[in-house]
Amino acid sequence: MKRVGAYLLRLAAGGSEQLSSGTELAAWLGKRRGWVVSAWGSRQPSASHGRHVTGRRSRDVASGAAAADESAGPSLMAVLGAMAGVMRGLGTSGLGPFTFGLQALGRKHEEQGVQDHPPGTVPLLPGGPVALAEAERLLEAMELAHGAYRKSAAALAATTCLRVQHVRVWRPQSGRLQPGYYVAVDHPGRRVVWGIRGTLAFSDLITDLAMAAHPLPLRGAPDAAAHWGMTHAAHWLLQQEAQHVAALLRSLRGPGGSAPYRLELVGHSLGGSVAALMAAMLREGLVEVGRSEDVPPHLVSCIAFAPPAVMSPCLAAACRPYVTSVVLNHDVVPRFNAHSLALLQQELQGVDWFAELQRTVMEHTMMR
Repeated sequence: MKRVGAYLLRLAAGGSEQLSSGTELAAWLGKRRGWVVSAWGSRQPSASHGRHVTGRRSRDVASGAAAADESAGPSLMAVLGAMAGVMRGLGTSGLGPFTFGLQALGRKHEEQGVQDHPPGTVPLLPGGPVALAEAERLLEAMELAHGAYRKSAAALAATTCLRVQHVRVWRPQSGRLQPGYYVAVDHPGRRVVWGIRGTLAFSDLITDLAMAAHPLPLRGAPDAAAHWGMTHAAHWLLQQEAQHVAALLRSLRGPGGSAPYRLELVGHSLGGSVAALMAAMLREGLVEVGRSEDVPPHLVSCIAFAPPAVMSPCLAAACRPYVTSVVLNHDVVPRFNAHSLALLQQELQGVDWFAELQRTVMEHTMMR
């Protein structure tokens, strides 16, 4: 797994040399640092690159490019630093010991009767119209989240409740700490939908693996933190579109007593966690861009499908009133983070992977 980690970092830097150790990797990055930054910078999409704006949202391309330069975000070296922890967590013993160690650990847990999840009861929805309405709401949100993976705004509209003429921003290209997204208006639902795409390109994988903790202090919880890469991705998205979304919500305010349009953030996997962090930033005023833009906090909500675990417990608890996470059974992604990886590595040190390999070979030999 050490070679896998070095290979990922080498690909992230755009290099072609073969690296065989962490020492060689560090020396190579130090030697090529200036080249790495300039090479990555040349590949970064501007705010207008791949960003299709429709309806009343046609804007000056030059000003968009200038804004992109101002919000380029952390350097590649900072991203690699945030990835270092997960690379260490993968271990240095190699793929074989890791694979058979997992198999031995699973057998050990089965023999000891270890539960796959904490004990407790699963709250069930009441029957009747309430359960049906909630199921329909989640299914509709799932289609909207999956729509971020579509190849065009027309394809998004063809598979969701949205209409193509109401898709205000369509930006499928992603970059380092910059996931693809769209912004659309759902008039029947009286909402603005902001969909964030999950992992699709290699640049998204870089965002996933930048798993260091990033301080995100809450009022009354100064030690709150979140996933480094996804926090920066959420902040970048707000820098890009919060002002435009706020203006859109203002323009959709109806006369007198009509209910205002709300902002619903949706996403799957990486997109789900980034959407949840964006909702927290807007609702709790965690970053300057969230406080400065006129997005009414009480109108912001999020539905995330299979989101990775990216928040400290106090931050996750604060999100409970306005973030809904949907997790399928024992899906590993929502349970995977730097802390769980460290615990897994610690558990693997207590099993005999070589004995498990011998046992597997014996079983296959006897089956023949």
